[in-house]
Amino acid sequence: MFFRIILVLSVVLALTIVSEANQTIIAYGDSRTNASQHLQVLTAFAKMNPNLVLHTGDLWDGYPQAIWQEHITRNPVTKKLNDDSLYLIARGNHETEAAVLALRPAMVRNNSIKYSFVRDNCFFLCLGYEPSSSNLTYARQQLTSTAAKTADWRIVFFHVPIYSSGEHGGSQNSTFIGLCDSFKVNAVFSGHDHIYERSYLMYKNLPRSTSKTITDSLGTLYIVIGVGGAPFYTVTGGTWTGFKLANTLAFCAIKTTPTSLRIETRKTDTTLIEAITWTKPSTGVAPRVAQEVSQTAGMTAQFSASSKMVTLSNVPFTGNLIVEIYALDGKKVSTSAITATGLSAQVSIGNVASGAHAVCVRKGEAWLWTPLVVK
Repeated sequence: MFFRIILVLSVVLALTIVSEANQTIIAYGDSRTNASQHLQVLTAFAKMNPNLVLHTGDLWDGYPQAIWQEHITRNPVTKKLNDDSLYLIARGNHETEAAVLALRPAMVRNNSIKYSFVRDNCFFLCLGYEPSSSNLTYARQQLTSTAAKTADWRIVFFHVPIYSSGEHGGSQNSTFIGLCDSFKVNAVFSGHDHIYERSYLMYKNLPRSTSKTITDSLGTLYIVIGVGGAPFYTVTGGTWTGFKLANTLAFCAIKTTPTSLRIETRKTDTTLIEAITWTKPSTGVAPRVAQEVSQTAGMTAQFSASSKMVTLSNVPFTGNLIVEIYALDGKKVSTSAITATGLSAQVSIGNVASGAHAVCVRKGEAWLWTPLVVK
């Protein structure tokens, strides 16, 4: 049986404190040729204690693969991410598909160079080397999935850029641009050109906004971040270019909450180069709540006032789950990432107003919900 949460819950309550999940994601690429410079970049972003690293390809050519991997495992922050398969890569033109798939711990998902996944409030899509015709079919399938549609933010990464004024240039693949426009991809990260270049907010192949503070619901940022250690290229700028920088090692730190996406570009001394902030207005109704989700018979949620914990029983999922708490007006008031190993799981929800709520549990594209009373 299917229900709409906002129809099942009928009374509106006020929240005392809104608890939102947040995460820091690193995006960088082209770490080949200069091992010591790659180590500088890695050491710098590890200081930000990221939850996830996305590498846009061209990994180690010019020095041994073993050194590249040793740099990752030397640092305890990046080693832990690698051990947990949260140091993920796109294939560049300086490594083979076989070499990428052979890496252990795995640095892709589902033993494929193209893959998608959800972490906290973001949907991620990797298209490997570039959005080729076969990859575009896969991209459409993933971007039309429930996981993508219900995510707060959608981020795509691969090697060859769409917009670039570096020495290789961008593909300006119109079909891919159309997918980004249609399915509200927020940011696309790539490398290949050894520059930093960030587009304006682009929509239908034209700048939609030139501001660094974005409140628009349409448009995509295209970012080339190929300055992870490879020899620098020149960058000239184009009609799409919002910011460009050459001859500087750098990485992007992406910070997200359900209502904000902030992209900080930083040097290896962590000095801020620029920052883009994208915010969503708080409408009081979370978009995903208006969608139909299934209620799983038997799953229950019980709140403990002393510990501020919710205990879920008869959970049909195991592994990495996202647990979201919604108020009666459909507003999301808490998001947590948990690991479930059996039929029960616990999640801390912080200071949420007393009364009736709904608990949504998500694993990939599978959803379920159950009522919750906070006392």
